[in-house]
Amino acid sequence: RTLAERRRLLLEGFALRRFGNWLAQRPPRIILHTHFLTPPYLDGLRNKGKLDIAQHVVVTDTGIHRWWFSTSAEAYYIASDIAAQRVQSWGIRP
Repeated sequence: RTLAERRRLLLEGFALRRFGNWLAQRPPRIILHTHFLTPPYLDGLRNKGKLDIAQHVVVTDTGIHRWWFSTSAEAYYIASDIAAQRVQSWGIRP
């Protein structure tokens, strides 16, 4: 990850900390992401062993950007072939 991306994730982590704490106290069986801010944040919590919830990412945009990137999502649901190819270039199977 680039320095700019790491900085962005750090700032988002501060903004989403209360949400992460709330989620840890009331864990659902699955999370269905429809916005790009939460997948990388919850990915970090899962990688640290603080959260173990199944995650699926739904991308309704025809294009996709790296802010959607999450290694811990079980599945990506993609609206276009071009976006699916981009996700595959990140090493993720849509």
